[in-house]
Amino acid sequence: MINWQPISTAPLDGTDVLVYDGYDVWKAYAKWDTWSPPRGRYKWYCSFISDDDAHSVSLYHEPTHWLPISDLLKPLGHL
Repeated sequence: MINWQPISTAPLDGTDVLVYDGYDVWKAYAKWDTWSPPRGRYKWYCSFISDDDAHSVSLYHEPTHWLPISDLLKPLGHL
């Protein structure tokens, strides 16, 4: 069974995790933001590749829960 954790307990060190925002599940990471309003707080970003370029965008909805990516691999055993 997969146990989603409250977003308040998520790592804020740039570690990739899965986040749920009430609509979708994203592979994302937290980053301290000093540019976009509201400034001076952690924001969640997802990375993707488009036209052979890497991009990073902030999530539109604030995530409510998170899950370590490694938790998804446990039911599968070793790969």
